[in-house]
Amino acid sequence: MPIEIIIQPSSRHRHHYDAYLGSAHLCTSRIPFFDGARELLSKGYDPDAPLTMRHQGSG
Repeated sequence: MPIEIIIQPSSRHRHHYDAYLGSAHLCTSRIPFFDGARELLSKGYDPDAPLTMRHQGSG
């Protein structure tokens, strides 16, 4: 099953996004997919697991 990162524009940093895995905040970044993936790897998630990203509120 793919891991899904949810992003939303950051209210604190212009041109940045807050990335979440469920309700857990992963990072605030200009490149949330890659920085979120790095954070997941540092937390021990499987590097071979499929990873997707979407904006909060989109399908």
